[in-house]
Amino acid sequence: MKFNKKIIDKINGKEILLLQFKNDNNYSIEFYNFGGYFHSINIPKKNNASQTEDALLGYSNFENYKQDRINLNSIVGRVCGRIANSKFYLNNSAYHLYPNAKPHHIHGGKRGFNKQVWTIKSIVKEKNFLKCILL
Repeated sequence: MKFNKKIIDKINGKEILLLQFKNDNNYSIEFYNFGGYFHSINIPKKNNASQTEDALLGYSNFENYKQDRINLNSIVGRVCGRIANSKFYLNNSAYHLYPNAKPHHIHGGKRGFNKQVWTIKSIVKEKNFLKCILL
């Protein structure tokens, strides 16, 4: 298992990283600490395992992820889905949310998790797995 990271940008003074996890069979994933966006999922070709192809539909560069409005390959939140009319009730109290898909609220509103710069708490590397914990 291999792990690489590189700084590709800064947003509000915070470093944006492109992280890559790669296993011994030449499978790899790349993702950003911005929004948790997955950039690629590379799989070996059937007839030549040393060559890979990207199996993920996504953008070709980071600038497109910064402008993304459909949460393509990102961490969605605070809500995964649509809250009708941007309003819900809890314990007899009404809560009004930002209508980012007017008149509804979808995937966390005005500034969802997909626009946050996540901090890497830890990266755990074992023989058979890698794990990245974001805060």
